[in-house]
Amino acid sequence: MELLLRWQHPKQGILSANEFIDDIRLVGLAIPVAEYVLERACEIALALKMEGISVPISINVFGAELLSESFIEFIDYTMLNHQLSPGAIIIECPASMLAELDEQEIAMISRLKNLGVKMCVDSFGDAPLVLAKLPALRFEYVKLSRNMTQEPEHMGHTKSLVKGIVEMHQEKHCRVIGEGIESLGQLEFVKSIGTVAAQGFYFSRPQNSNILISWLKQRLPQ
Repeated sequence: MELLLRWQHPKQGILSANEFIDDIRLVGLAIPVAEYVLERACEIALALKMEGISVPISINVFGAELLSESFIEFIDYTMLNHQLSPGAIIIECPASMLAELDEQEIAMISRLKNLGVKMCVDSFGDAPLVLAKLPALRFEYVKLSRNMTQEPEHMGHTKSLVKGIVEMHQEKHCRVIGEGIESLGQLEFVKSIGTVAAQGFYFSRPQNSNILISWLKQRLPQ
């Protein structure tokens, strides 16, 4: 599951993260907001653990400034404080950001992995990505973007390309997730090409975290 950041704006209503993240970064609040999101994710992960539900929680890193010593130390402290097992938290990095990482930032990703945090390439296919960097980064997950999980009849020859991408990552022991799934046809397509999981409105619209556990209990096998 993915933890989504929303802002209850006094005039514009509920805004999604892509509508205000750039402003947050501009005024220097990226790390405080990221710390809040991470702590909330750890609280949910702990609640799931106490209910015996083994489902990882993923959050998004929205800028390379979060690959900093202080933020990674905060991650380490927060996960230990919530007594979370390795793999309970997945951090998603935009594919566009990964293309611009320097050696120090790549080293910080390795540090995160050593802390037991799983890493995911988010929205693979939306932006150019230097594939040569992936072996060094060794991400556990790759999430196919929406334009790679469209209705099969709209994809044409792209289907073979997407299947090849999935097979390439499987050979590197990287799990592929299909996002943007809104129909049974899309779900059947991503299953047919070997993805390990799928995400999208076909399963559920975003929900308040307060009702998350009861929603999961109704759907997970006992």
